[in-house]
Amino acid sequence: MKEIHLYGQSHEHDEAYIVGNREALEELVRRIRQVLDYPPPAESLMAAFTGDGEGFELRVVLTADGDMPNWLLPYYDEMALDPRADAKKPWARRPSADGTLYDKHGGIGMLTPVCGVPAPPEDEPEDE
Repeated sequence: MKEIHLYGQSHEHDEAYIVGNREALEELVRRIRQVLDYPPPAESLMAAFTGDGEGFELRVVLTADGDMPNWLLPYYDEMALDPRADAKKPWARRPSADGTLYDKHGGIGMLTPVCGVPAPPEDEPEDE
């Protein structure tokens, strides 16, 4: 079973950690290599589990050079949260199998289809 934990930064300059068993880390390396075979934007998915057995999808996203300042900063402490309402959020976009991105906040874009994911159902509730 691919078990992996991702621990983010609470503040700027804090350490971040990727902790996983060999199977999970080898799969992560494969997914990173896979996404690098495509032009940005591209995405690859891997199924993984946390230490308590709960499953989740880990998305590896390749963005264009110079695009990182547009993405939401990853800090989770309240004092370091990104105040920009217009920052790109990786969870706000879901790809369909044909590579079309379904943006929960109103737009549609294109994604290089590295690994397909079914489109969300029409009645899926919006995340706040």
